[in-house]
Amino acid sequence: MSGNYGDISTSDWNVGLRNPAFVTIAAAPGQTPVFSFLAAVASTYFVFSGIRVEGTADSSPLHAKYPLVLVGPHGPGLTSSNLVFTNMRLTSADDTSGWTQADWRARRRIIGISAQGGADTPCVSVTNSHISNVEFGASISANNMLFSGNEIDGFGDDGIDYSASNILIERNYIHDNLDFADGAHPDGMQGYPGKFSNVVIDSNRVIRQTDPHLSFPNFLQAIDAFDGDWTNLTVTNNVVLTTSCWGMSFASVHHGRFINNTVLSDEWPSSKWPRPAGNCKPLLSVSNMTHDGSASNDVIIRNNLTNGLSVYNLDPDMVMDHNICAAINGACRILAYFPDGKTNWGILKPGVYGDANLIDRRGAESQFVAFDPNKLLFDLRLKSGASAIGAGNPAEAPARDITGAARGKPVDVGAYRYNGGE
Repeated sequence: MSGNYGDISTSDWNVGLRNPAFVTIAAAPGQTPVFSFLAAVASTYFVFSGIRVEGTADSSPLHAKYPLVLVGPHGPGLTSSNLVFTNMRLTSADDTSGWTQADWRARRRIIGISAQGGADTPCVSVTNSHISNVEFGASISANNMLFSGNEIDGFGDDGIDYSASNILIERNYIHDNLDFADGAHPDGMQGYPGKFSNVVIDSNRVIRQTDPHLSFPNFLQAIDAFDGDWTNLTVTNNVVLTTSCWGMSFASVHHGRFINNTVLSDEWPSSKWPRPAGNCKPLLSVSNMTHDGSASNDVIIRNNLTNGLSVYNLDPDMVMDHNICAAINGACRILAYFPDGKTNWGILKPGVYGDANLIDRRGAESQFVAFDPNKLLFDLRLKSGASAIGAGNPAEAPARDITGAARGKPVDVGAYRYNGGE
């Protein structure tokens, strides 16, 4: 039934609740039940479907401290597992049209959904849900977790923070982050410290701004991990459109695959940035190591369409091939490091470098159906005549593109295969 049911917890956290099979809590047809806080702590086998969780941080001390949805264990033996959240609506408030930056700092909830616990919270899924108007969109720190088909917007820090193993982050749409004037450096997706394995980031879109009337627009680092140590990391078919130095940036990667991504600058004028951020364009970069990880090895950067590329390949099995660098003002940055510690390539003019890495003087406008930064108009499907068509390497390329269409052969460069249309 519709109505506000207040703060809801599935169990006494000190006792827990072990359901023997799934229990579903769902909105009845035509109804919109609202919670102000939902905790699935020390609990198993619950499905939440069609539930709205809404409430500002200044409405109670609990709301100032906790996320909208909290998932996790509560001590030895009080683990959580097999929790499903689908078709959820998580927001501090739907109508924020009159909020000042001070209002955002005082009233936004800290996190939309926080799934904590690592191996003590296995098998959590969050699907087809909308998270908005919060500081952080989601924290994915539970092993064996699925985060798929969600939309996150109106966030002031990170869209997704991830720090777990055996996780799949796919088909999410992260866009229109805000500057709360709180000193945060926002990321679309950011990896946190620890040692993790078997992480897949596939077919997501991270777009800094789509609304030309957006209040308090901000710069955005897109998909990255500056901390941690990452084994069996797959980053494929993603679209990044942003203004920052780091479009897709990782370090301490072992057996990593960065294939068929589109990572571009939206060419937002630096005069509009809320704070100085340099004059660089988003790179697709794999560096040597984070402060808590070991040197990267066994990495492939392939079939990506971007404004810049960088690989720190002291290890001979770091490979960067068949990428296209779409030049801005005729130039593009491609960097590669070799065992002598010297940069082999620098800022280069159009041409082919290394293993079939192409700098295309014509820029992004020559590749896509529509690319107009002044109007925030971006249709990143390939158009007829694009140099990306058929220019990829089929080895280890994903079988399908960001839309789910079969790639076929020859393989195109970037997240979208050419469909023979525009």
